[in-house]
Parts: sequence; C-alpha cells; structure tokens
Amino acid sequence: MAGQPTNSEEDPRAAGAAPASPSTASLTQTTSVAEAVATDSGRLVAEAEQLLRRSNRRHEQVFVLGGGPGGCAAALRAAELGGRTVIVEERRLGGTPLQWGGVAVHVFLEAARRRADAQAALPGGQRLPLPEGMSSLPHQVEEVCTRLSAEARRKLEDCGVEVVEGRGTLTAHSMAVDRAGQRDFGSGGVVLACGASALMPDWAPEGHPRVLTPEGLLSSGTVPERLVVVGGGAVGVEFGSLYSRLGAAVTLVEARPRLLPALDEDLPAELSALLAARGIEIRTSCRVCAVEGSAQEAVVRCAADEKAQSADRVLLAVGRRPNTRGLGLEARGVKIDRGRIVVDAHCQTSVGGVYALGDLVHGSGFAQVAVAEGRTAAGHALGENVSMRGRHVPVCVHSCPPVAAVGLSEAAAREAGHEVALGTARFEESVRGSLAEVPGGLVKVVANAQHGRLLGVHIVGPCAEELVGEAALALSFGATAAELARNLHPTPGYGEVLAEAAGSVRVAGGRG
Repeated sequence: MAGQPTNSEEDPRAAGAAPASPSTASLTQTTSVAEAVATDSGRLVAEAEQLLRRSNRRHEQVFVLGGGPGGCAAALRAAELGGRTVIVEERRLGGTPLQWGGVAVHVFLEAARRRADAQAALPGGQRLPLPEGMSSLPHQVEEVCTRLSAEARRKLEDCGVEVVEGRGTLTAHSMAVDRAGQRDFGSGGVVLACGASALMPDWAPEGHPRVLTPEGLLSSGTVPERLVVVGGGAVGVEFGSLYSRLGAAVTLVEARPRLLPALDEDLPAELSALLAARGIEIRTSCRVCAVEGSAQEAVVRCAADEKAQSADRVLLAVGRRPNTRGLGLEARGVKIDRGRIVVDAHCQTSVGGVYALGDLVHGSGFAQVAVAEGRTAAGHALGENVSMRGRHVPVCVHSCPPVAAVGLSEAAAREAGHEVALGTARFEESVRGSLAEVPGGLVKVVANAQHGRLLGVHIVGPCAEELVGEAALALSFGATAAELARNLHPTPGYGEVLAEAAGSVRVAGGRG
C-alpha cells in the first residue's frame, strides 16, 4: 500500500521498537523521577537509622572475651555497626568447633562414611578390620582447623577488629588482658563468650589413659575395639555413632530414660532403633557410679545394675562446665545461677553493658545458637533494638544419621496451650530414600490444629541438618504447614519427605 514501508528495516515496529509518543516519553520521565526519589528515600532512611543507632548507642567500644563462633560473630557485628572492637582469645580463634567439635568431627565422619561404603561392598557377613590409618586424621584435623582459624583472623582484621592474644577479665568499667601489659583499653561494652570445658565427674579417674574426653579420644587417632560412651546427649550420640561406623563395638550409657532427652520424644525413639540395628548397645536409666581403669582395660559400673561394662576406652560425655573461673564476675556483680550466667532476652547480664552467651549461659553447645546470641549482644550494645525473643534457631546433632529440630516439640506445644495437629513422613518410603536404601528416619511436623501455623519441625535421617534450615525459615515467617508443603522441592530428593510430612497435617476444616 502506498505510503507504508516495504521492509522491516524501514518500520521500527517490525524490529521491536515502538515509536515514541509524548505520553510514552512522559511516562518514562515520570518513572525515572520516581526511581530517583525511591533511591534517595532509601538512602535517607538508611542514614536516619544509622543516626538513630548512634544516638541510642550504649557504648562506643565493644570488647569480646572469647574467640569461638559466638565471640567472632559478636566482634564482626560490632565492627559492621561502626563500633571500635577488640576480641581476646587465649587459644585459637574458632573455639570448640575447631578444637574437637563440629569441624573436627566432620573430618572423622567423612572417614567413617568411606569405611561404611567399603563395608557395604563386601559380601554378606564379612566385616572390615578396624582401620589402621586413623593416625593421620588428627593431623588432617589440625591442618583444616589451622587454616580456618587463620581465615577467621583475616576476616576479623579486614573488618577492623583488633585481635589480642591472652585471657581477658572484667574490670570496674572495662577489661584487662593477662598478656597485654599495663595497657588501658578504656570503657566499653563487654561480651563474654568464653565457652565451656569438658566436665570431669568425681567418679572418673582423672588423667587415666583409658578414660578420655572427646578431645582426647579424637587426638588419640585410634579406634578402640570396645568403647563405652557415658552420656546420651548430643556429644555422646555423635561420638558413639561415629566410632561405631569406624568399627568399634559401642555401648551408650545414659542416666535418663532416653537418649537426647531435650528433643521431641519421637526423635530419640527413632534414632535409638536405628543405632541398635547397627549393633550399638543402648543402656538408658543407668546412672554411672564409678569408672575403674587398669593397664589392660576400663570398667564402668552403674548404681542400680550389678552388670559391669568392660571397655578398651571410656568416653566421658556427661556435660560441660562453663569457663567462668577467673573472669571477675563476682567483683563486677554479675549474677550467676547454678554456675551459669543469668541474661535477659538481649543477652545482657544483671550488670548493664556486660553481655554473655553460649555455654556460659545455657550450655547447649550448639554453635549456631551462640552465633545468633553474639550478633544480638553486639547489636544491643551498639544501639540496635534486637533480642533473642521469638528467634527460631535450629539445633543439630551430627550423628549417623543426623538429627535436627527447630521450634516446639509436641509436648512443649501442648504445655504451651496449643491444640496440636501432627504430620509425619518416613525417609525410607520416599523415592530418594528407596534409591539410597535408607534404613529409616522420619520428619515430624507440629502445627496448630486451628489454623495450621507451624510450631515445630523435627527430623532424624539423611541431610537433617540441611533440611531444618528450610523449616526454620518457614517458622520465622509464620508459615502454615500447607504453605511449607506447597514449596517445590527437587525430585527425587530428601526435601520431598519434609513436604510430605507438612502436607499430612490435618487441621480444622481440612489440611494444614
């Protein structure tokens, strides 16, 4: 047709470009102005928040005593908020996870996984001999931990945190360090993150080569033929299941009626069945009254049982004592209850400006809890309105299989007055579990029966420590069980077990 372009090069619409019109140009200009205003508004809000924090700032300096996960988290957060920050550590930055905890255990877990794979490849009934190459693992742990500690120092120093080697103590208005001479650190907020040490009960022979702490057992680099683990909490279960996979004949002894007594009762029941199926002997309601050692073996005796348990090594996992000695708490007036420091929801002690976290407070031993508390303490010291109230921090037990939980157990939910709805699913019944020949494990979802809002999620099975992160996020956003079930998961995958458990929750009027 006359007057019309004959090819696409002459017609801007054919090339995907619309001819500009006054209205389009005006809209583009308006959008640009709006974006600029939004950018300026965001910047102004951020500057206002920073000024508000500075006006509310309780201290200009923050001193952190202890370089474990919680202490490092506190120091980094204080530096992020612009506070002058000093962290004091007498050993190696990284704390228990780098000394004998999570990082060290995972090096051994990897060796145990390789051994389990080799065992599974043998014809039925055959068993591998005890591993002889274990002596290299402590050196491997040392290499990994040295590197991670150096990375922690670099990260702190890059953020402007001063790292001081030594042991810190509280003073009237600040702190002192035993290796810092007469230096005056000035006044400031203090975060106590000194961790805990293995508890040595009165009935245990101190210093006996066959009666060991977790750190001593790992550093020995040997797998005993017979191992008795005294204590069925997180540490005892982790080490018992680990050394069982390495080939030791393991007996777990727990004074209370079940393993992992702090968790939802269905988790220790499932875990106990799986451990027993692997040959671990579990003795609950068995209070140890004496451990006797000789050059050849150690013997464990229980108060209400005539049966003595002989072993090549005895592991003491009966708890940890907070490292409060020598901190100057009494002189500063910090309140202590049954050996642990009393804090409020901001992690602040009875003395304003002094904060405490981790094993000094509750003895959970979970690094992720200490990290959350460290960030909370530092933020509050520098003017943030933050607290631990309402935080959904997951707990993980790095056993074989792993255990993880977040939120309320079924019993705790009922005690809190909730009408409870439950959902469960099993790992071995999933496609991924069937392919991997998983022997068992479950996900248990606790929700409010009226509206389906999640109250807790509890997992024992493969990848539990990874799956619980999704559950923690769902709890933090107040999600319902149905919303968690609708979240898409790769298939075949263990995440489908979490979705199935959430989808099986039934609430008033239908599903969760």
